[in-house]
Amino acid sequence: MPSSNAGNSGRFAGLMYHEVGGMPARGPERRLSPHYVVETAAFEAQMAALHAARVRTLSLSEVLAGEVSGPATLVTFDDGLEGNLHNALPVLQRHAQRATVFVAVGFVGSEGHLDWEGLRALVAGGVEVHSHTWSHRPLQTLVDAEVRDELRRSRRDLEDGLGVPVFAASFPHGSFDARTVRIAAEEGYRLLCTSEARLNRAHAPGEGAGTGPMLVGRFAMTSSMTVRQFERLVAGQALAVLPVRSGQLARKTVKRLIGIQTYRRLYRLVFGIREPEHPVPHA
Repeated sequence: MPSSNAGNSGRFAGLMYHEVGGMPARGPERRLSPHYVVETAAFEAQMAALHAARVRTLSLSEVLAGEVSGPATLVTFDDGLEGNLHNALPVLQRHAQRATVFVAVGFVGSEGHLDWEGLRALVAGGVEVHSHTWSHRPLQTLVDAEVRDELRRSRRDLEDGLGVPVFAASFPHGSFDARTVRIAAEEGYRLLCTSEARLNRAHAPGEGAGTGPMLVGRFAMTSSMTVRQFERLVAGQALAVLPVRSGQLARKTVKRLIGIQTYRRLYRLVFGIREPEHPVPHA
């Protein structure tokens, strides 16, 4: 792996995966762009590269506590999909890597998503599990009471269903602002993962206490990323970081210009993605 411009300067890259393994080329079963499905062999090569270079994979507890030193990275998965358990976990365990899965709790047990037994197996395998809200709706499109319910309901169900503390969340569709961060803080969240493509600064233990949740940016892991590109990104090299960041900023600009709902409709049309029905809230 190339020499690090990140770990040696107190910075680290957050990695945002979605699914690992194959998926239907097209049709009613597709709910995710193939761009965000990393083949198992590619994921294995990436985790092997981290192990060979002695890059430490962080837990969210360590990030929050400021326990980040040397070359390090954060491996996360959004949505709570079946391949996280069946394809990704064995690879993580073979290469002694840690990861966090953010679960859209209202979809637990639905098509393509892990059920509660699968989520417990992740926890037993050493994976941290936190909230990806309840219904996976863009939080910026919701009123305050809805945002609060998404965060409160998902946290309660995860803690009750898994018996683990939930102190972190990731934002569906990368949708967040100062209002949603404030509500998350009021609901007890201490760390929030975004899809902002940037390196993160590792703070010292206790630094930033009382200033609100820690915001952690992440780079989207895609099917087209080579191992060499992956290594350079984890090392924080500008030639790898800038193209990913430019792409993310371009998507963010389009969302702002046409609106996130219009963007989502066009995205589903282009990739032939079926829009899942939002889960019905339960008492």
